[in-house]
Amino acid sequence: MSKPVLSPELSRLVQVCLQPPGAAGAATPVDSERLLALASWHGVRPLLFSSLRAESTPASVYTHLQTECQEIAVANLLQTRELLRLVQRLASHQVPSYAYKGSLWASWLYGNQSLREQGDIDLLVPRPYLDQALALLTQDGYLPDAYRQYLLERKPGVKAAFLRTDYHIPLVWQRAAAPESVLEVHWRVAYPRLCFEFPEQEWEAMAEDYPLQKGTVTSFRKEYQLLLIITHHGGKEQWLRLKYLADLAAYLRRYGAQTDWAWVGTWARRKGMYSLLQGSLALLKSLGMEWNAAWPETEAKPLSAAQLQSWESMAALPENSTWPYLRHALQTRDGAHRLKVLLAHARYASEWYLLYHKALWYRQGTS
Repeated sequence: MSKPVLSPELSRLVQVCLQPPGAAGAATPVDSERLLALASWHGVRPLLFSSLRAESTPASVYTHLQTECQEIAVANLLQTRELLRLVQRLASHQVPSYAYKGSLWASWLYGNQSLREQGDIDLLVPRPYLDQALALLTQDGYLPDAYRQYLLERKPGVKAAFLRTDYHIPLVWQRAAAPESVLEVHWRVAYPRLCFEFPEQEWEAMAEDYPLQKGTVTSFRKEYQLLLIITHHGGKEQWLRLKYLADLAAYLRRYGAQTDWAWVGTWARRKGMYSLLQGSLALLKSLGMEWNAAWPETEAKPLSAAQLQSWESMAALPENSTWPYLRHALQTRDGAHRLKVLLAHARYASEWYLLYHKALWYRQGTS
């Protein structure tokens, strides 16, 4: 199968995502302005910068990226410090939490926190401890964003329906003179209607501790985290940005040869996401990633025109993601899980009381 035809700029970014950080990029001519815009949108500026050589890069491009990446590195370190503080704060009140995405994946996947653009601080908290965790975080100055605050403060039935149908609450740090920090507290890994089944009863059994800066956080064994990468990046975000592909490629390079792939396959089938796992690996191979014999065999497949177009055009996210979620799930989930997804979406559509109050919010916001 021939490799997909990408613009020179996108091709360069794909290359830096698939190869080890620091490897020199191709010397093909590119539109520097478009390359920088794509790198920013795809969240791969540090990986691009690691591939540049000062002597062969226009000074304006090198200096621009160098400045941005220094700022990213500082922000990442501050986020990691705050993550460690929050983990200790919750633990001091016997509230268990698990590090997820963000700071953990920067260190665990790349061995260098400055190489991954981070978004928010993410913590998984088992549902029975959620109210206690939110109360502690509120004392620390973290408050839900306006939309979730609206839903949580409505009648009890609205709050109950929200917690039943959602998976996280973004909290914004309100402390004066502090850099804005957004903490996402998750009690699930994705919307229930997507039927990715990672119940909290599994978390303790899969738990492993990881060193982070001068502290330690709890997350999960590598194979379980791989399934979380596939779930979030492929199942939820649909590989929208190259940043997600870079994470999967980093996992394979660093852990692929030591991974228990039979375990991964068994659990992926159990969770109805084996096709998604295989398709995700095939995506990397289709883009030309050099394949290690210790990794699962997979067949490269042509990339869809829609996928390439979304990467090239930096397409805006749809205002309502319900239909794209449903369509993608029906395309990528295994057998009976497609029916489960359909039924789960039907149940969500029947949550008329919650949907009514959500509609009120959006109506007020646009009136």
